Amino acid sequence: MTEVLLAQLTPLPGDVATNASTVAAIVGGQSDIDLAVFPEMFLGGYDLGRVEETAVELDGPEVAVVRGAAKGAKTAVIIGVAEKRDSSIANSLLAIGS
Repeated sequence: MTEVLLAQLTPLPGDVATNASTVAAIVGGQSDIDLAVFPEMFLGGYDLGRVEETAVELDGPEVAVVRGAAKGAKTAVIIGVAEKRDSSIANSLLAIGS
């Protein structure tokens, strides 16, 4: 059986680092979860007025925190982010393997 955590949380608007740490703490504290799912644009706090400021790069430190937690807990993570692209921002969904 696959164990799934649906994390309906209230992120801190504009605080990408704290939101990434929240994800890491939740994922790291759940040793029996196979998949953790977080809300749309969670890392940036779903603050559309600051989306350019809170957008992340896929190889950036905030995503690395989430990847490290997923790897450490052997848990796959799905999380919404505002993603920096060459000349734009995308509302992206990251699927991070365990």
